[in-house]
Amino acid sequence: MIDILSKLIKLAQISGGIDSVCQLDGSWYLDNTANAPNAVLHMIIEGEGYLKIKGESKVIPISQGDILFFPRGEAHILSSQSQCDNTLAVPYTKSQEYLTVRHSSGTVVNFKLFCAHFSYDKKAVLFQNLPPWFKVNLPDNQWQPLWSLLSQEIETKPGHQQIIDNLSTVLFTFILRAYLAKPEAHTIGILHGMQDPRLAPLLYEIVKDPAIDWTITEMSKKTFLSRAQFIRIFKQQIGITPHLFVQKIRLQQAAYLLRTTLNSVTNIAALVGFQTETHFIKAFKKYYSVTPKNYRVEQLKNDRNPARVTNDA
Repeated sequence: MIDILSKLIKLAQISGGIDSVCQLDGSWYLDNTANAPNAVLHMIIEGEGYLKIKGESKVIPISQGDILFFPRGEAHILSSQSQCDNTLAVPYTKSQEYLTVRHSSGTVVNFKLFCAHFSYDKKAVLFQNLPPWFKVNLPDNQWQPLWSLLSQEIETKPGHQQIIDNLSTVLFTFILRAYLAKPEAHTIGILHGMQDPRLAPLLYEIVKDPAIDWTITEMSKKTFLSRAQFIRIFKQQIGITPHLFVQKIRLQQAAYLLRTTLNSVTNIAALVGFQTETHFIKAFKKYYSVTPKNYRVEQLKNDRNPARVTNDA
């Protein structure tokens, strides 16, 4: 399959970090409050437990190798008990520089997990059609080497934060790959469209170079569909019109350039396919609720003073 996923991850401006490591035994209860707008991840390294989404009655078993991903930080409970009602069994907490370590009173660990967060461009098409949460299970040869590296870096070493952030982004990529392999997981949106052999090459070309004059005629030719068929299938698979999709990718590319380059607003407008700076500024402000100039200022402030997001687990 054409590697559109790498392009979408780049445009989503994803950054991540490890928040806490839990080493538990016996009865334990972890209450995870809503953490929007950040994504939250739990990876079970050892043992078994249960997940319950707040507001829902269903309880989901979890076990070693499972990764629980909450794209918008959905509130949830993790527990050793199938009813998730042992609310007094809250682990002890110890702060370790940037990391929180949670442990039970016992000496034998029989459940271990680590928790991470991801921040991203809230307008990224990659995230727009993801469900409130999902579970995937990675094979041992993927999660075990990653955990080995992460656990080594959790010991404070020079440059450890950069390495941990990069490894967590690698883990995010593995998660999305596993999610894509679930046939019931994506029914509409860019991840769904990527699976359509008629649309996938076109989607890649648009994401790769949104500045091209992507007319309906040009796009339909690349899919070998009539104009009417193309518009119908595109909207059916992606959930929006072709023109709106192109517009979103252009604006996300612009946001990425504003954050990572010193190009002027005028140059960026041209680089992503807008005919005039005025049109670009108007479209950008409508999409991001801020002007391109102010977006750049805000992102620079965030990059200089990155807030470490903490989870309850």
